[in-house]
Amino acid sequence: MKPRLIFPSAADEPVELEIPGPNDPSRSWAFTDHVCRVCFSRIMSSKNPDGTSMFRCTGCGISGISRSAAVICSCGMKLPRTTRDAGIRCVRNDAVTPETPFEIVARQVVT
Repeated sequence: MKPRLIFPSAADEPVELEIPGPNDPSRSWAFTDHVCRVCFSRIMSSKNPDGTSMFRCTGCGISGISRSAAVICSCGMKLPRTTRDAGIRCVRNDAVTPETPFEIVARQVVT
């Protein structure tokens, strides 16, 4: 599966482009404290020369360029067919157990 780059367009419809993957030797990647809104896997980030960052899901490969991981993370989720915030945020899992071993999870919070 080739990585996809999602840019919000003027019409709020994603535009997909092929991008270099995490094995590109010209990029260094770091884990963020965010999870993907598509598959809930961890998100990595890589700095761009213009001050933005490329964010990429370690699971499904969806990617986006922004100053914030909200471009692809669960923090940016909206209610269906609206522009209202769904109230979901990426948070540290304070109760790591064998059943839920994830360090970062998406939870609905009171806003």
